[in-house]
Amino acid sequence: RADLVVLVGAAIDDDFHAFTRRCLRPSDALLPERLARRRILHLGPANRRPQQPGVDAQSLPCRDDELLETVNAVRALRAGRATRLKGRRLQLATTLVDAIAAADYAVFVWAPGQLGGDGDLVIAAVCDLIANINETRRAAGLALGGNDGAQSALATAAWHTGYPLQLSYAGATLDYDPLRFDTARLLADGAVDLLLWISTFTPVPAPATDVPSIVLGMPGMTVRPTNSVFLPVGTPGLDHAARLMRTDGVIALPLERLRDLGLPSAATLLADLADGIA
Repeated sequence: RADLVVLVGAAIDDDFHAFTRRCLRPSDALLPERLARRRILHLGPANRRPQQPGVDAQSLPCRDDELLETVNAVRALRAGRATRLKGRRLQLATTLVDAIAAADYAVFVWAPGQLGGDGDLVIAAVCDLIANINETRRAAGLALGGNDGAQSALATAAWHTGYPLQLSYAGATLDYDPLRFDTARLLADGAVDLLLWISTFTPVPAPATDVPSIVLGMPGMTVRPTNSVFLPVGTPGLDHAARLMRTDGVIALPLERLRDLGLPSAATLLADLADGIA
């Protein structure tokens, strides 16, 4: 339905390869005339602008730390209020305001994992902008996520504990603190003496660290900490049956094994490790 798509800091070429074919430039649409005149804007670092063939995205270049103020400036300009932005950044905000005014249906797209430290505030500002637009016309937001099993991991943690990830099981009760239990911070501060790294969907390398590491990953992973033990495992829904959460967080998809390479699942090896420790 959208005749304007605004990518807010999202690098769809990195993690969301099918998004262009399925959503940005599909072969057909509910309203073909809107698809024909669809305008795609990319607000964020220029190196994240889509480079896929057929995606003629106009770049509105700004740094990650400028996204929040730029979105808030767009809200202010639409409401007839003054903004502190000047020069290039004011021009960017004005371009986006004009594009919204000319559109019948705008969709704002972001990927929470790519937005950096101010991500929560940027998302809140975009959602407020969407609410403002909907007072007179139509607009919607679309969050991209769930890659590398993240959505399934978050859902599993929530089902079992009532909390998302970044929690501790070390005490008598669960302790949830996304700042204290941030993996990068724990490694940098030397607060842990063992890293268990699981990468079963894509060969995402473990962080570079001197901490002894156990890596459960896809066969062929070559980038690993020097002080590590590597155990090859299968991919859920490919090398063994699995249930993965759909990216809207609503449906658990039952997936069957499609091939047999003789690889165990990560769950099997984790159970074996637990038994060995006990």
